[in-house]
Parts: sequence; C-alpha cells; structure tokens
Amino acid sequence: MNKNDLRWLRTEQKIKHALITELQQKSFAQLRVVDLINRASISRRAFYLHYEDKYDLLNKLEGQLIKQLQERLQKNHALFDRSSVPRNDQYLLTNEAFNEVLSFIDQERALFKVLLSPNGDPHFSRRLRSLMGDEIIFRARLYHAYTTNQIPTRYVKEIMVGLLFDLINSWISNPHPESPETFAKILTASRLTAPMELLIIPQK
Repeated sequence: MNKNDLRWLRTEQKIKHALITELQQKSFAQLRVVDLINRASISRRAFYLHYEDKYDLLNKLEGQLIKQLQERLQKNHALFDRSSVPRNDQYLLTNEAFNEVLSFIDQERALFKVLLSPNGDPHFSRRLRSLMGDEIIFRARLYHAYTTNQIPTRYVKEIMVGLLFDLINSWISNPHPESPETFAKILTASRLTAPMELLIIPQK
C-alpha cells in the first residue's frame, strides 16, 4: 500500500491519537498494543502493517518530531545568510527561531505533552535537550560568543539548556498557554536576560 494513501495516513493518525489518549491514563510500560488497537478501532493487522510493536511506534513518532524541529531550525539558520537580516541582530534571529519551533510544537502539543509527562519517555526528553544544546553551541559560534571564567563552560551550557527546556515544557503543560508568537517573545527575553535581572531586590 502507498504510504501516502489517504487510508494509510488516516490509520496512522488514529494510532497516534490512541497513543496520546492511552498515555494520559497509563504509563508507556503499562501500555499494550491491544489497548491501542481497541482505542483506535482498527484491526490487529492494520496496526502491524504500520508498526512492528509499541516501541517502533514510539521511536517513529519521536523521530518525526525531532526531524521536524531540526528542519525548522535549519530554515532559521538560512536567515544568517540573508543581507536583509543583520547578522548581529540576536533578538530578531532568536525570536524567528522560537516562532518556527513553537508553532510546530503547538500543532503537536498533545503528543509533546504526553511524551514529556511521567507516563511518557525519558529518552525523548534527553533527545530534546541534546537538540537544544547543539543549537545553543551553533548560535554561540555564529555570534562569536564565548563564556566567561566565572563558571566552567559545560555548566554554562547545562544552565542554558535546562532553563530553555523547563520553560518550553511549562508552556506545553500550561492549560491556558500563550500563543506561540507571545511565548516566543518571552523565551527570547529569557535568552537575553540574566536571571538576577528578573528580580527586584529592595534595598534595606
């Protein structure tokens, strides 16, 4: 069967939605293929035409998400080569990148939410953190940026990745989230603002 066939794509969507619903109620370890089949209202044969088992389903869905994020980041990288965008305009370039990424995450919010939940896959969190770390290093090189000697470089990277990951995860799980455009501005400001600058400490 042609994998671009409408029936094929509909079955994949049914299985994906079944996974999301099941992971809202139970852990992936507890999940059985029969649960997905029943939830999706498909035959056992239909499931195994698409996936080898529940692990194959998880790996393929996560791989698709990571690939889509990488493609959007690479699209943003092209802005560095356009004369109309100042190379040193960090706010503009960072905000554009966040807009691209957050718009996609918003489209797949339900899937991201369950995968990053306690019922999901810890490996997916590590893949996202790795992607974020690579992007931070890439942009640091483009900006010719370097770290100070106040904190070892490896810990600086962990601080930046941790903050970014936690903010995005908080937005994903927010029952009343800001629009991708609004949250992109919040993330951009968080990237260009030192944590202590967000606090006002009254003088005694």
